[in-house]
Amino acid sequence: MNTWQNSKPSGPGCKMRRREVFIADKSASSRQRLRRILTEAGYAVVGEAGDGSSALRGIRSLEPEVVVLDSDLPALNGFEVARIVEEDHLAPVVLIASQTSWEFVEKAKESSVSAYLVRPVSERDLIPAIELAIANYERRSRLQEKIRELEESLESRKVIERAKGVLMKTMGLSESEAYRLIQKQAMDKSTSMRAIAEAVLLTYELKKKGRGG
Repeated sequence: MNTWQNSKPSGPGCKMRRREVFIADKSASSRQRLRRILTEAGYAVVGEAGDGSSALRGIRSLEPEVVVLDSDLPALNGFEVARIVEEDHLAPVVLIASQTSWEFVEKAKESSVSAYLVRPVSERDLIPAIELAIANYERRSRLQEKIRELEESLESRKVIERAKGVLMKTMGLSESEAYRLIQKQAMDKSTSMRAIAEAVLLTYELKKKGRGG
């Protein structure tokens, strides 16, 4: 009897989407055991690999929702694969090690793995680790997106402020008039105020160069 499978919600409106998992383990028997645990728990194992290089190619190609990695993969070890996967924002990583030590924990932290397990891995350990890894990864991705949007917004405001200054200087407009002009141009051309502001600044710089600075 599979605890996780039988504890899932049932009934109308409770159908769960199968999460896609990629497994990388140097041992074929370990991969088989992990695949069995995951499929019985309702996950879809979309790919497997026995070495780090193959794992990285498979992860890039298949774009799984989560990756379960053996820390001791040949060719490219699990820590290095995890680091690349994290840097390229490919998927959350659950790392499985044969032993534990502070050195291993530090390596896992440096590789930005989402969860760290020590063999033997049981279903009770693996499934919560996967779900927490995915949840934390999604939360971190949303936060990074918000940060990116805030940075873009701040940069846009800086560009608009500079363009307002140019219009005030060259056309004798007040600050509010310069702002409304940029705003109107953006509406008329169905584009962003930043795009109009950048055009104003570019035109001003070209004219300055045309006049010899």
